[in-house]
Amino acid sequence: MASSRVLVRKSLASAAAASFLVAILACAAKAAPLSALVSSGYTGQGQLQPGIGVASPLVGRVTVGWEFTAQSDLWVSELGFFDLGQDGLNISHDVGIWDQDQQLIVSATVSYGTAAQLIGEYRYAPVAPVQLKAGRTFVIGATVPIPLSLPAGFVPDLYPNDTLHIDPLGIVFDALIGLIAADRYFSDMDGSFLDPLAFPAEHRAPSPLIDFDTGQEVYAVYPYHFAPNFRFSEVPEPAAVALFAAGCLVLLRRRYCMI
Repeated sequence: MASSRVLVRKSLASAAAASFLVAILACAAKAAPLSALVSSGYTGQGQLQPGIGVASPLVGRVTVGWEFTAQSDLWVSELGFFDLGQDGLNISHDVGIWDQDQQLIVSATVSYGTAAQLIGEYRYAPVAPVQLKAGRTFVIGATVPIPLSLPAGFVPDLYPNDTLHIDPLGIVFDALIGLIAADRYFSDMDGSFLDPLAFPAEHRAPSPLIDFDTGQEVYAVYPYHFAPNFRFSEVPEPAAVALFAAGCLVLLRRRYCMI
């Protein structure tokens, strides 16, 4: 009789351990980081960043980005910057996310070169996890220099920044990210391109594309500032956590009731 009770206890303990393992694996699968901006729609066509001339070194600073809502509670785990050609960045870029009160809630520097992890079109730097609450509005931005020349041997990091570069049909966001505006912008021509992040409070206006032969406007060029990106995991639903906890309690109660 005693041996049968021991077998029952072992069986129940094994069942509880198996259930716990399955739940952990399910949570781990659900928590696998996802990219907020799956595809920038970059086509490889168009011009360089606005402002490139031939007379001056890199001066000034711009923070560009986009505004979005979180469709679920999310944990941000990495911040990224677009890597044209996936061959490394020429300079480091600061990336940050602000809440709807314009408070910077997380930031990181994506280092130059190829040290930062490359995932898709973006290189990422890890951050201490920060939660984005469902239904709230956020802005992500990244620092970029204002290149007024092309010094020998140096090409500034390029990124999708207007309709000349982007096929709107190719833009893909994760289902948990709701894009509000792609044109968030802040500029400081008197600053240094080494200055830190600034909240991109402006909405950059469309600019006309002029036909040089006729002098007539062909169409308006709309800004898309998809330099920054982030990776996240969805916060597990409270109901799922509660269900798992209830299952564990049932197993434990049965275990001790049958001893």
